[in-house]
Amino acid sequence: MATTPSMALYSVTLEAPSAITCAVVGNFSAPRSGEVAVSRGRVLELLRPDDTGALVSVAATDTFGLVRSLAPFRLQGSTRDYLVVGSDSGRIVVLQFNPARNAWDKLQQETYGKTGCRRITPGQYLASDPRGRAVLVGAVEKQKLVYVLNRDDKKNLTIASPLEAHKGHTICFDVVGVDVGYDNPIFACLEVDYGDADMDPSGAAAAETPKLLTYYELDLGLNNVTRRWGEETERSANLLIPVPGGGDGPSGVLVCSENWITYMHEGAKTGDDAVRTPLPRRYSMPDSRGLLITSFAMHKQRGGFWFLVQSEVGDLYKVELDFTDELVVTNVRVRYFDTIPPANDLAIVVHNKAGYLFAASEFGNHGFYQFLQLGDEEGVESTAVAAGEGAAVTVPLFTPRSLTNLGLVDELTSLAPVTGMRIADLAGEGSPQLYTLCGRGTRSTLRVLRHGLPVSEIAVSDLPSLPAAVFTVRSELPTKDAPNPNDRYIVVSFADATLVLEIGETVAEVDSKVSGLRADAATLALTLLGDGKTTVQVHTAGIRLVQPPAADAAKTIAVTEWTGSSGVNLRCATANVRQIAVAQAEHTVSYFEYSDTTGMPAVPEEAQLAGTDAEIVALDIAPVPEGALRFPYMAVALADNTVRLLSLDPRNLMEEVALQVLSAPPTSVRLARMSVGAGADSQLFLCVGLENGVFMRTRVDETNGELSDTRTRFLGARPVSLERVTVSDATAVLALSARPWLCYGHAGRFHTTPLSYNAMDHAADFRNDVCPQGIVGIAAGQLCVVSVDRQGGLFNENVVPLSYTPRRMCVHPTGGYICMVETDHDAFNTAERAAAAEAAGEVGDGAG
Repeated sequence: MATTPSMALYSVTLEAPSAITCAVVGNFSAPRSGEVAVSRGRVLELLRPDDTGALVSVAATDTFGLVRSLAPFRLQGSTRDYLVVGSDSGRIVVLQFNPARNAWDKLQQETYGKTGCRRITPGQYLASDPRGRAVLVGAVEKQKLVYVLNRDDKKNLTIASPLEAHKGHTICFDVVGVDVGYDNPIFACLEVDYGDADMDPSGAAAAETPKLLTYYELDLGLNNVTRRWGEETERSANLLIPVPGGGDGPSGVLVCSENWITYMHEGAKTGDDAVRTPLPRRYSMPDSRGLLITSFAMHKQRGGFWFLVQSEVGDLYKVELDFTDELVVTNVRVRYFDTIPPANDLAIVVHNKAGYLFAASEFGNHGFYQFLQLGDEEGVESTAVAAGEGAAVTVPLFTPRSLTNLGLVDELTSLAPVTGMRIADLAGEGSPQLYTLCGRGTRSTLRVLRHGLPVSEIAVSDLPSLPAAVFTVRSELPTKDAPNPNDRYIVVSFADATLVLEIGETVAEVDSKVSGLRADAATLALTLLGDGKTTVQVHTAGIRLVQPPAADAAKTIAVTEWTGSSGVNLRCATANVRQIAVAQAEHTVSYFEYSDTTGMPAVPEEAQLAGTDAEIVALDIAPVPEGALRFPYMAVALADNTVRLLSLDPRNLMEEVALQVLSAPPTSVRLARMSVGAGADSQLFLCVGLENGVFMRTRVDETNGELSDTRTRFLGARPVSLERVTVSDATAVLALSARPWLCYGHAGRFHTTPLSYNAMDHAADFRNDVCPQGIVGIAAGQLCVVSVDRQGGLFNENVVPLSYTPRRMCVHPTGGYICMVETDHDAFNTAERAAAAEAAGEVGDGAG
């Protein structure tokens, strides 16, 4: 009998699923953070709006399973929300987001059934008590379990053993938690008892089987669940919407059925006297076609609440309730709001006092919209009518319009559904592209996917000759009030000259009398010193300090020069706001520190590297950490295939603390703090570019300089040059080889992804009003400014709109083009569609 443990294999795709099946809103990482937790099949992702209104990914966790449902809840007295996950694991899991780790912590995990998506295994439905006291997990058929939530004496979340609320021969269509204040928690279920229908082969019993709205009550004193109340509702009912209660509203639920929205609650009017409102319809929709509500979102604030619901064709309606002081509902008002593509789920997010709507689209890209107005102006509105009026019911009609109350501010890419794919190099780029058919109806697209992050080109200009390097100089040092000041100069270094370009409304060349920088020598390093005024230029002949004129002096620039050994040119250099290091001879390094008293670099400390006669290839000192006097280490790359880490601590200045042996000669070296792994805190890494096109990343222990956990990756046939850049307010390393590669931490993982741009020879950080976090580079002898559009993905796309749902595609074997078949059932062609729209007076709504 084999004694070796069995092997478990997990599959991870290069690109995470893009379809979103459910979305919930909550404050998961901090109070009032306004975040959206979404399920992308097997991936649980947390999204958050940034200051520009874009929706960014905070963390993405692969569950290696199928997330079927999500529900947030908050314990009383807490300021953050927990997340309950229903999946195919046969377990209920309670998660809390840990901002320090930038990941979810699993607080509770209880097994209740078998694995897999089974009709009698709970997990398909989740509902939480609005007061955070209990959660119900239900199956499609029969089984429902209620878990009581509480705190222990250490204020940790506890979960009790499950209480059964099973009911045989019952199919559940929806479950929500009813807001009853601090009374016993109640859960509302939309269900059908098929017991009689199952025994009747004629089908007559099935046709007469009613659909019931049922209340299940959790008695906290007796610790059991009982069926409290039930009432027959429409046979076409498909969705429940909980109504605020407990002093904030009348409580109860809105039952959405075909063409109607009905208010129902224990003790409220039922049957023909129920408060029910017809849904406004499009002019072009036939009377014989029913209309269903498929998703909703609720916005609750002091003094009121309202709902935003969406129909199956994409129309949004604003739903408001009129009720008396005794909390008796008298009217349900439904008003046409806007039209967006049909969504699997909706979520209203409040961020920085601005309101947003997230729509997890069923087909195509997911939309993130900002509320421009609340739709309270005069418009198409429907009010409650009595069922007994019958034919006297008048359904309001409207014409879909372009967005009026909402404005699209961001989109999340979604390929779902993919109906066809081919791999070919039709563009002649040397590497194949992925051609995919996506979407449905008028939202169908042909998407061309290329490996790499999307990049926006902001500016391009020609240069007089081939540059050797490019640098930028800030106008001032970062402060709390101005954490990201703009750059003042772009400095382009050539073999024996330096070109200075001033950044303003336009980029213009300035001479050395204005900038103070030496123009007749190649520049090796450039920075602004710690006083925020003095610019340091390290060139091949020495170091130049450029000080602006004093306020009470003549407008002349003060220039101070330092030169090394007579007749010896500097080979390489590095500098930050307080430290400068230059390589003078083959293995001699001179080190300077900025003096707070004199405002000038102190007398240099020179050191010869022991045990080697190799040429120094590259130097690097990382930026000074906030609150520190200096960065503690300097990396030195040598031609003997080694990188040495030297201490810059005054107690053991220029002593070697670590050595790394390389597989090939180095060409570039950078020290960078990046957030990698589950922790949100940045960690120090030593990055090395090699002549053979390999990029190396090694973790550095900041206490003693010890090197560990070396990772390598082949980037291309060209030698690798490295530059530190800033992307999304975080430090990243740009590796330049046959293609530019961005090495960065995102959503708890380290990514090394190419940019979809031409090969760059040199690059540097760039900041101005148009491009607050960009990259200036040298590509094919041209000066270019680019910005990285979105992080985290592996592919960028070019989109070609289609008119109908694509079904099949093929690549012509000799012509180099794609043939596609598009078709939709019962659809007009382009001419017929235009004529029908003109006749109806409609405008294109884009909802499909």
